[in-house]
Amino acid sequence: MRPSVTVGVALALLSCSLNGRGSHEGPFPQDGGDSGGVDAGGSGGFPGSDAAVLLPYAYRRRLHVEASNGQLPTGLTVSFELDHAALVAAGKCAADGHDLRVLRRESGKLVEVTRVLALGASWASATTRIEFSLLADVTTPTDDSYYVYYGDNEAGMADEDRSHVYLVWDDFEDGTLDPHWKLSQIGGAVGLLNQDAGKLHIEALGDDIGGTSDELVLVSREVSGDFVADCRVAASGGALGADAKVGGVMVRQSLDAGSQQRIAAPMNGAAAFTNAYRVAPGGDTAQDTVPGPNPIPAFARVTRLGQSSRAWRSADGESWEEIGTAMTFTGLSDPVRVGVPLANRDTKSLGWVDVDWFRVRRWVEPAPSVTLDAEEPGPFSR
Repeated sequence: MRPSVTVGVALALLSCSLNGRGSHEGPFPQDGGDSGGVDAGGSGGFPGSDAAVLLPYAYRRRLHVEASNGQLPTGLTVSFELDHAALVAAGKCAADGHDLRVLRRESGKLVEVTRVLALGASWASATTRIEFSLLADVTTPTDDSYYVYYGDNEAGMADEDRSHVYLVWDDFEDGTLDPHWKLSQIGGAVGLLNQDAGKLHIEALGDDIGGTSDELVLVSREVSGDFVADCRVAASGGALGADAKVGGVMVRQSLDAGSQQRIAAPMNGAAAFTNAYRVAPGGDTAQDTVPGPNPIPAFARVTRLGQSSRAWRSADGESWEEIGTAMTFTGLSDPVRVGVPLANRDTKSLGWVDVDWFRVRRWVEPAPSVTLDAEEPGPFSR
């Protein structure tokens, strides 16, 4: 049993400064002894300097990041689920989750890791899902260096900047379009772009994505490595012809009209959704479609793993349906273009699409899992 500690002095609240993407490293000396529910050198202990700063966190649980292939890269987004509703009901955690933090044991100290609610998740739920990105490569089957702490009534608001958790995140809310986005008019298409009222708004006139060359407007940015890219298409309108490809996600080697590409996109008219792909430069385009009416609002996703790519769609952002199968590109190399396509199948009048958010995350297959140990009582020290 861990010894109890009676705290007779005020706890100092120390501010954290951002230390690299997704982490906060504060001036917290390590636990130097059997203090506040943390064993020195024992299971779960953090041996370090003689000084200690007591954290007001009443509880913690160790996280186990499981790498089924024995290798996970720095920056990979991982997630875990817990019954936050039960913690709130027991008076162990704030209903808004602001006191729940993820920390990592790193070089003799604890580093705070930016954590966010998974898109579509909520606090005070029996299935609250939380995401964070790895601060270091995982080269063993299991990384046990991460913990979740909670139960601090005086905790300030946590960092919830999704750009610290994902490789790319844009919710188009700040009023100024990120300069990394590039509007490209490919194959003779014409278009324009703006960011307004929390939406990426694209207008275009032009022909189609298909054949041996494309005619579309693409709003994209460069990305390297393996990733999964997804977005929510909020609305569409204007002059959209039958078979128009309306938003979604495109992965493209270059801005050449005949470039290798793959898309997962809502359609207008003849089908509900398409997975189109050109696996070799200048080659023909094939596609798999899903029948039905225009499904917008809708979610789209494309993955890239080396030379392989897969495409997905969803109505709610939680349950995903794969469209087609994995396809292998010829000579796909870094960096690639990733973004939102619009091919409206009308060369005289503008069609348009609005996108709520766009996200890119590091990706490995099979995806890692994160499990939690049983709850440990505190208080704890760093």
